[in-house]
Amino acid sequence: MLHRLFRPLALLIVALISSAGPHALAQGSAPTQRITIESPASGTQVGSPVVVTGRVAYRPAAGILQYTILASDGRILGTGSFTLPGGPGEPTAFVASLTFTEPLDGDTISLQLADQNPTTGSLSAVVALALTVVPVPSRIIIETPAAGVLVGNPVVVTGRTTRFPATGVLGYAIYNNTGTQVGGSVFPVTGNAQTEGRFNASLTFFYPEQGGLLRIDLYAQDPLTGAFLATESLQVRTAALRQQVTLETPAPGTQVGSPVVLTGRVARYPVGGMLHYRLSDSKGSMLGTGDFPVVGSVGDAARFVASFSFTPPAANGPLQVEIFELDERGNVTANGLLALRWGP
Repeated sequence: MLHRLFRPLALLIVALISSAGPHALAQGSAPTQRITIESPASGTQVGSPVVVTGRVAYRPAAGILQYTILASDGRILGTGSFTLPGGPGEPTAFVASLTFTEPLDGDTISLQLADQNPTTGSLSAVVALALTVVPVPSRIIIETPAAGVLVGNPVVVTGRTTRFPATGVLGYAIYNNTGTQVGGSVFPVTGNAQTEGRFNASLTFFYPEQGGLLRIDLYAQDPLTGAFLATESLQVRTAALRQQVTLETPAPGTQVGSPVVLTGRVARYPVGGMLHYRLSDSKGSMLGTGDFPVVGSVGDAARFVASFSFTPPAANGPLQVEIFELDERGNVTANGLLALRWGP
């Protein structure tokens, strides 16, 4: 009885094998590709780049997945590919950072991943995920100059805005190291309402004679209410307009011996970081010359402590010390004088 029941089933299996070919069982059937996105979850609020994790049933022959990010109106916001780990044909997981242009006013976007043959264009699998993007906040990004650098007048400031200003301009205000405003106005921004803005502006100000720190404030304002929509600040430095040598110790008329120690300051860092000195007696005879380094950095005020040895004069009496700066051509650009007295 059982023999009569199973005989037709066996004949059917043999017929299927014969029709499929002699190697059908040996080779097996190709697995079905499947792309699974594990994070972020559907509807998640994201920005650019968005980090996507997931897995595939098997690693594509080309080793990559294609991605496309679409706005709700079908505009392509981002596209590209990323490499999958593992060997060909093996199941594998992925972590990918995908960049795209964020819609300025926010949107519901579609993230699509595809296993596409780069040669034939055929698709093995596609998966889509709906995500949300909030409106881009208004920001000002200063790209140059870097914070703390030495600048002149005007100072050139470049950068961008995440949203194009409604009036097409940004405002600026510049303050010196005492908080007094020394400059301010507006400058144009290039772009349009659908893009970010860019600027390259020459900002003028009243140059502080002694140099020092400056704070540059940039701002975007609501044209109706005057409210500040975005602000950004940058601190830079200016050099003193004129060099000045100041001798602080010893006091004028002090009786000194050799060596004599002097302290003082200069309004700005001298050429080559060096100052020079001359000592002479009451008749103008030279008793000692030389140079010495200062402590500071280019563009800033600098200080010095210097010990000078000199040839003692024949008799007690006045000494004159001159501290001076030389430019690249050997010309004296600034000097300071101090009257002392020689006494062993």
